[in-house]
Order: sequence, then structure tokens, then C-alpha cells
Amino acid sequence: VDGGIDRTAGDMYLMVYPSTNLGDGRGANKPWLQEIPDPVTKICWQTVAEIHPSTAKRLGVANGDRVTVATSAGSMTLPVYAYLGIRPDTVAIQLGRGHKAQTSVVYDNKSGAPHLNGYGRYADGVGQNPLNILPVAEGAAAGELVLTATKARVTRAEGSDELVTTEGSARQHGRGIGRAMLVSDYRPGVLQNDRGAEQVEQRGPDTGSPSEATGQQGTGGAQQEPAGQGEHGSGQTAGEHGAGGSAGDPVHHSFVGDASHEFLPGLRSPVANDAQGDFGDSTSKDKGMYSQQHWSKMAARRWAMTIDLARCTGCSACVTACYAENNLPTVGAAWQVPTVAPDRTGFGSNILRSREMSWIRLERYYEGAENAENVFEADFDTRFVPMMCQHCGNAPCEPVCPVYATYHSPDGLNVQVYNRCVGTRYCSNNCPYKVRYFNWFGYGEPNRPQYAFPEPLNWQLNPDVTVRGKGVMEKCTFCVQRIREAESRADLEHRPLEPDEFTTACAQACPSRAITFGDAADNDWTVASMATDQRGYHVFEELNTYTAVVYLKKVNHPGPGQAGPATA
Repeated sequence: VDGGIDRTAGDMYLMVYPSTNLGDGRGANKPWLQEIPDPVTKICWQTVAEIHPSTAKRLGVANGDRVTVATSAGSMTLPVYAYLGIRPDTVAIQLGRGHKAQTSVVYDNKSGAPHLNGYGRYADGVGQNPLNILPVAEGAAAGELVLTATKARVTRAEGSDELVTTEGSARQHGRGIGRAMLVSDYRPGVLQNDRGAEQVEQRGPDTGSPSEATGQQGTGGAQQEPAGQGEHGSGQTAGEHGAGGSAGDPVHHSFVGDASHEFLPGLRSPVANDAQGDFGDSTSKDKGMYSQQHWSKMAARRWAMTIDLARCTGCSACVTACYAENNLPTVGAAWQVPTVAPDRTGFGSNILRSREMSWIRLERYYEGAENAENVFEADFDTRFVPMMCQHCGNAPCEPVCPVYATYHSPDGLNVQVYNRCVGTRYCSNNCPYKVRYFNWFGYGEPNRPQYAFPEPLNWQLNPDVTVRGKGVMEKCTFCVQRIREAESRADLEHRPLEPDEFTTACAQACPSRAITFGDAADNDWTVASMATDQRGYHVFEELNTYTAVVYLKKVNHPGPGQAGPATA
């Protein structure tokens, strides 16, 4: 074949492997899976050649620069993605893209909007297929196609491509977004008290539930451990936390074994009541939004979520479930390219403009291997952090909205009212977590070229969730439609809401049970106990946003003689 080399003549091993999202290509016709970034590379709608940073330095290429990968079966030119987790003598290419299908362009009779027609139209022309350069080799036992028995020659090519990626930064730069701890530092049975200090969990002999640790309730107050052994500084006891703390300060309340529906500290803002207004005041800004009876029931709850980073594998099942549950549009298809910007065309052009609409952003960070640009270092850590709206108790997005389109509900939700939103985007500018997404086009409007749900995708829309229009800001709602459905069902059946009766779509889909959702104000819910784990922390807690999402640190297991990667 023209451009090919002998099977063993290359200087690098060629590794062709199935895509996490698309498999061997059977999922390529699903726009959801095309748009969800790869868990590691964060690439979508594109095929890249993965090489180690030291190899990229040797070839004189950077991310996006083109290289030619040649084998005995042919050659292929791809943009480079430098990746720490691959050997310097290996080049890897994902399967799943590069399909060809019989498609045609049809025009809507009413609007004249163009749409692709024909099976396979969403996979047609997306990326390249590495099977085209893979020599045929069968396994001796089962006769399967061997994907890793070929060497390739990798050379620099002319030109470069912009990587279609959702990645912001590969490193945390000391911001403490995805944290970790060594397994040797983990102490089972230790919880955090309401000031972030630690306390020993006491369980009753019959129920197995934690007893009151402060001595205010329950039997036998637990001995409080020094907080200096935890994350919140050194030399502080359970009565100390922060600059203004002193050893004699009382503990205001405990959330261990307390059935009084107190809110978890860190999950409730000290200004939350002021932000909500006085529902008993006839002049309150919230008068008429809720009935007094309904409000009193809602105010007793605090919907919250815990995410265990030790369980999260980065599989993106939560992201896919959110697409399905909340009618999220895909924006990277070729027909969704706006005509006002012809400089960026083709698949993923809207992703390049940071206009993706996924409510959950699965962030991936590297720790360690600081010298990987020059030499191969195997000792590095990869951390996955699902990032969605944190439903802050003291939300920065709420006071800046001029039309009160985002507000705080009595049960702790940061609510977005779509028909109030006028698209100022002030809320997005003021959000430190960058989890709000703006509809630049009418992705949910059939008469627009950017329509994201052409036949038959329109049949999968969830009737319980509004399809948003152009100019509207949207974000994670904690699946509020599921919350209200469960509450209504309980009211109709004249019973209280049962603990763990329902959950969000992302938590339901998570195969490793990394996500837990529920009422953090009720200790019978699993999330209430999960939030007290000593590994718990809030992202950017120094901003005093009082987020409703509690992350649990990843637990690292260093090998013999290894100190392990940084735990911060």
C-alpha cells in the first residue's frame, strides 16, 4: 500500500483501542456519545494521535500539530495529543470514528432548515478510522482481530488542527479542587463536627446509628479528636476553627444522631434566611411564590449531594444520564455550525467556542510527574471531579440577576426560572464554579438550523423537563422534577417522604455509586451520614458559598517505598 512500511520497521508501537464512549464504533451514531469528552483526553468529535510529552518534544510538536502515523497497511495524518499516561515508545489511536454512511441533506418544508437524512448520519465523516492503517492479524486462540501487534513510524507533518476539547487546565495549580489523602491517614469511624474538626463516631449496639458526639443529645458524649490531624490546620481542638475560634467556643449543634432537622454546617448559609426573605411578611419579595404550609415543609429540608472521588472512575455515565433526563442539546454536529463564523467549520466548532451545554463537567486533573516533559515518570495521579451547579447556600449568582430569574428555594435549591431569564449572563460571570450554560442558539426549536433533536431524537425528550430556548441560561437543577414528583406522591398517599425514596439521574446511573443525593437535614437519609465523613470538603470553601455538594477525597495507595503523589 502506498505510504506503508513493514510491520516491524516502525520505531513506535501502535495501540488501537476501543473508545470509552463509542466502543468499537457501534455508538458513533449517537450525538450524545460523540459530544461527551473522553474521560482522559477530554477530546470529542475528533480523532487524535496520543503520544507521551517527551515523544512530542523529540518530534518537535505540540498539542494540535499534525503527525503522520505509517504502518505496513497505510498511513494517516492526525493532530497530536500529548498524554502523561502513555509510554514514550507508543502511539495510541481510538476506535469508533471515521464512519462513512449514505446520507443526504433534506430541507424542512416549513422553515427550510437543512437536516441530514439516512441511518448513520450523525457518525458520517466524524474523525478517522485507525482500522484503515491496521494490518490484518488474527489471534491464535479465538481468531479475533489483534489491535496491538503492529509497529508504526511517526513523523511530523505540515499544519495543525485545533483540538476539540473541553479541558481547561490539566493541573489544579494549588486550588484544591480534586483532593486526595493517603490510605495510611484514613481513620475509620472518625467524623467531622460542625466546625470542620474531627470527632469519633459512636454507634449504638442495636441500631448501629451514630450517637450524639457533643454530649448535647444521645448517651455518652464522644471524645473529640484534635483537628490538627485533619485538614483544617494544626493545634486546633474540636472547639477551634478559623482565626476567630477559641478552645472554649461552644459547638452550636451536631449533625450526628440529631433528629431535630438541623442543617449540616457548610451546607447552610448564615444568610440563607435573609436571602429568601420573610415568608410571614406581607411585603416580602417572595410573597405568593409558596403557600405558608408548602414553604414550611420545604424549609425543613436541605437537598444535598456527596461525590466520592475514591469511587469515581471518570466513566461519564452521569453526564449521559443528565443529557437524557434533562433534554440537554448537543452542539457539536456539523449542521449546527453558525454561518456568522466561517473561520471555524465542521464537527465540534461550537465546542471550540466553549458553548457545550452539558450540565455536568467531568474534570480531570494530573498530580505528580512534574518532570514528564523531559523523561517518562510513571508515578503520577489522575483525579476525576464531576462538577455541576453546587446549589450554594450563599450563591454569588443570585444577587446579580436583575430580573430575579435565579433565586434560592426554601429547601436549598438554586432555582433557575427560564421564562424570567433575559440572558444578561451576569450569573455566569459571577459563578466561581463556571457551571452555568447559555443557549446561544435555538437548539430546542425545530425551525432553526441548530436544532439538536431532529427525527428520531425528538422522541427521547423527557416531558417533565422544559426544552429551553435561545437566550436562556440553564444549569443543573438537582433533578427538581424528581424531587417535586416524589413530594407530590407522598402527599397524595398521606405519608412523609421516605429516606432515599428517589435520587437524581446522575446518582442513579453511576455504576460505582460515587454520587449520593438526598435530604442532608434528615439523618435517616444516606447523604446525611456520607457528608460527615472525614474526607469531606467543599470546593472553594474559602469563598463562603456554602455549597450543597460535599466531595470526599480520593484515597491513594502508594506502592512500597513510594511516598505517593501530592494529597492536596
